[in-house]
Amino acid sequence: MALYPADKADYNEVKAILDNLVWNGEHIPYYYDYSGYFRITFNKVKALTSIIPNYESYHLGLNGCIQINLGYDFRLTLECPCACKDDAVSKYRSIRWYEHLNKLPVTPWGIADKNWVMDVCPFKTELKLFKTTKKIGETILRWLDMSYKLIKEGYEWSISDGVQKDIQQYIEHQEIVCALNAEMREVQKKIDLENSRFRAYHSKYMDSFRKVKNISKDF
Repeated sequence: MALYPADKADYNEVKAILDNLVWNGEHIPYYYDYSGYFRITFNKVKALTSIIPNYESYHLGLNGCIQINLGYDFRLTLECPCACKDDAVSKYRSIRWYEHLNKLPVTPWGIADKNWVMDVCPFKTELKLFKTTKKIGETILRWLDMSYKLIKEGYEWSISDGVQKDIQQYIEHQEIVCALNAEMREVQKKIDLENSRFRAYHSKYMDSFRKVKNISKDF
């Protein structure tokens, strides 16, 4: 376990940057994990969570974070919900269908879900490696600006008329497919029963056939 005491230079330098980091008029909350990294979780950044109406009612919170790992260098990573990737549509359809099927309340785009973590929406990821702390603060601020834009665009996309119509079409499609699959399962049961019936008949027939064949050998 990498412990960083108060006199550890790189720990103190990064901590000082984060202690003085202000974005959109807000001191950015962070925490330190004693395995050796600082983390800014988006579910604690008010300017980001304010994008989602009634955010407080979604206890699992907003996905995404910025992490600063301490080591031979400073490793900065970003994970932010993003609707601009090709799989955004399929992932959003999937969570809406899952909620419809299980009669669950709708979870807004970008909010973590205990059953769909990392699958509710795709993520924009970035990685930066620095030898000094000089660019850590400006990189975090740039990433926060970008994350605000991506989350806002993603949420507005998710509630747009076109997406809502697409979700309804997808749910109707899935219901039809599920109904057809149910019919197929019922037909398959009938096929299996008929195959079982015929196998039982065939077994008896072959037993009789072998008996007759063996009797014929005696003559």
